Order: sequence, then C-alpha cells, then structure tokens
Amino acid sequence: MRRLVAVSDAVLMDLRSFSASNQGCVYELGRLLDAIDLGRVVFVIDKTTDRRFLEATLEALWSSLAAESPNRSVAESAARFFEVRSLSAAETQSLIGHLCPA
Repeated sequence: MRRLVAVSDAVLMDLRSFSASNQGCVYELGRLLDAIDLGRVVFVIDKTTDRRFLEATLEALWSSLAAESPNRSVAESAARFFEVRSLSAAETQSLIGHLCPA
C-alpha cells in the first residue's frame, strides 16, 4: 500500500457496509492515516456504513498515529466523506470532483 500511495495523487477508500466485522478495513484505515495526508483521501460511505463504529474507529486510530504520520498536525475533521445514494451519473461526476482536488 505504501508504494501505491506514494505514486497516487488521490486515494478513494470504499467504506460502504463498513462495520465491526471489517477488521481488515480497520487495519487498512490505520495504515492509510499513518502514510498519507488526509487531504488526498476521500472515504465513500452510504446508508449501510455503521457511522458510529466508523467515527469510534477513526478516533481510536487518530490517537495512535505513527510519529512520522503526515496527519500528526491535522485536525481529525480533515477526513472527507462522500455519501453515495444512487450511483447516478451526476453523483459519479460529483465523486470525481471530490477526488480531483485531492
């Protein structure tokens, strides 16, 4: 993941259906927070995302950032979320817009 992040302008992480049963995603979230500036990341969520668990997970991961993390001096609110509702062409275009400035 670190090599991929190093050569990418933006990162999209799909957190649809994210819940406590997704421990692999929790691990990946932690590595992502340690490796890349959150200004380059967009998290995709939808109605199936367990938002309380996501918020609690991000808080826990935030409190244990690696010393070399580019996010050590960034407010937790810097995480950007894109809520998917319909996957329409307009919504897809909006998501691309969120990724481009990243």
